[in-house]
Amino acid sequence: MATRSVVLAIASGFATFLLVAITVTQVAGQWVGFAPLLGLPIGALAGAVATAAVTAGLTGDVPPRQRRFTGAFAGFTVGFVVGFILAMQVVSLGGRPSFGAGAVVGLLAAAWGSQQGEPLHLEEQP
Repeated sequence: MATRSVVLAIASGFATFLLVAITVTQVAGQWVGFAPLLGLPIGALAGAVATAAVTAGLTGDVPPRQRRFTGAFAGFTVGFVVGFILAMQVVSLGGRPSFGAGAVVGLLAAAWGSQQGEPLHLEEQP
């Protein structure tokens, strides 16, 4: 498997894990006291599904439309997390502006990722 597809699949799965785990923990925290015990497993499941989906979408013989969608999904999840963290830590924005910055970076990364339409092959390169 190509190194690029492995890195993209793992990064997308980790970003999805973070997004889902934090969202579920915050939403469930209003009703239950053990919200991280709900958010972490659900986030881990979502991250595993995202990793598998990106791997399947970037390897093998898949239609170009599916490859573009997979690239856009992977680009958005990774771009959103990177943009959010950079806005929070480097620029020191608050939560809501950082969320907006993450969304903008995520959308730009999704547009870039959807244009990377070349298939990634499973065989080793010489």
